[in-house]
Amino acid sequence: MPSPGSSLVGERLHICGGYSCNNNCMFCMEEDRDARMRRLKAQTDEDVRQMMTLDTSVREVMFTSGEPTLHPRLPHYVAMARELGFPVIGLITNGRRFAYRPYLESLLEAGLNHVLVSIH
Repeated sequence: MPSPGSSLVGERLHICGGYSCNNNCMFCMEEDRDARMRRLKAQTDEDVRQMMTLDTSVREVMFTSGEPTLHPRLPHYVAMARELGFPVIGLITNGRRFAYRPYLESLLEAGLNHVLVSIH
């Protein structure tokens, strides 16, 4: 069973990595930003590793919630997922930080291989 910072959907594990966003979309349904921020700021690397090792049938990990590219440890989490053998390592993002080539390259070098860009 996934821990509080994650949810399992089929063979995909969603890990909440974003507690803020750089868009402020008026339709955003994420009402629990303050509670999520407190919970995710307390989340350790070991917590994330534990989420990724709870169910060995999981084939894909997706970093989601808020804007995960704003989380300072995201490249490390992506590398951790690669080390753990996930064939699909992705994130759901607004894509704004991909305009910064060194940042994007750091994610790709760490093992990111699937991106869902949310544009509204």
